[in-house]
Amino acid sequence: MDFSDALAACKTGGKVARTGWNGKGMFIYLVPGSQFQVNRPPLLGIYPEGTTIDYLPHIDIKTADGSCVPWLASQTDLLADDWTFSCDDDGSAAKEPDEPDLPSATVTCSNVTVNLHTEGKFALTDLQTRELTELIQAKLLQQARRGRGTGLQRPGA
Repeated sequence: MDFSDALAACKTGGKVARTGWNGKGMFIYLVPGSQFQVNRPPLLGIYPEGTTIDYLPHIDIKTADGSCVPWLASQTDLLADDWTFSCDDDGSAAKEPDEPDLPSATVTCSNVTVNLHTEGKFALTDLQTRELTELIQAKLLQQARRGRGTGLQRPGA
């Protein structure tokens, strides 16, 4: 996926990484805005203690050593098409650069089987798979209630 897709994924709570990044477990994510009270340096030397500070939304990166730091995209990052969802708890990319592309994946969740033809372009997290399955279930139920055929066959039918 490209950077605009990666940014959209971050805005919905996703973690994304570039397959071209060398460090294992690196990914970026959106830090939502918040407010806090000044109570320690260095802000204590700038604002009076107890001052409410607006902490604006920004993107952080989890680095290969496990640290987190605010992140800025390079020109190369902005123009890259190798962004992928970071699915693993350690932040490792869904598809490593040297692994072959999988032509499809079959996922079963709540008695619905979804065949995803990914062509190696993206991967879904478990949460995204569940959400997709729920959306498909809702659409199938809508069609069934309207008396429309779904065009789907039951396994073994």
